[in-house]
Amino acid sequence: LHDENYAKLRVVRRMFTRAQQVWFHVPAEKDLAQRLYPQLQGARLLGEQVDTEVQQYDDSVFRQAYGVEAPYLLYVGRKVSGKNLPLLLDCFREYKRRHPSSLKLVVMGREGDVSISGSDLVDVPFVRDEKIKFSAMAGAVALVQPSLNESFSIVCMESWLQGRPVLVHQDCAVTYEHVNRCGGGYAFSDQNSFDQTIVALLDDKAAI
Repeated sequence: LHDENYAKLRVVRRMFTRAQQVWFHVPAEKDLAQRLYPQLQGARLLGEQVDTEVQQYDDSVFRQAYGVEAPYLLYVGRKVSGKNLPLLLDCFREYKRRHPSSLKLVVMGREGDVSISGSDLVDVPFVRDEKIKFSAMAGAVALVQPSLNESFSIVCMESWLQGRPVLVHQDCAVTYEHVNRCGGGYAFSDQNSFDQTIVALLDDKAAI
């Protein structure tokens, strides 16, 4: 459930309030439903399945496959506006203008309505080999999840399983809750907070 216009339609409200049992991924999603539908009964948390036994990788598989040598931030997801990817691209480009460096942004996922171009951007198609994805996560300065509408975000969990922090948007209740509950990352809301977080991550030798 996302805080979007469809959630306020009468037909959706009727569906939620008439159901005997509704299960949610995380507390923030459940809280949203209870705000939208005060009559909601039988709301419970189910969670989401994540393979916690996944192998830990180093970055060599990804770097060799795509020729990436510099430090990089990583986005994993569909290349669509709905995932707030344009904001991430704008923030990254402005960061590089203000803080020239070798830092790259790797954008990995299925093609969509957002084009990826620029000397500091690495456009990686959707990869079926999870070794490459996990290797990319293992080598990233941080995984960036800019989406405002998430109900769980498996990529955040996968990044943590590879020992890497995540950077989420402060206005996404679910991913912001993840970060606050576990202390496994940071949140940004504008250009300045984005810049400050990246500078702090790059200054932390353990993060690279």
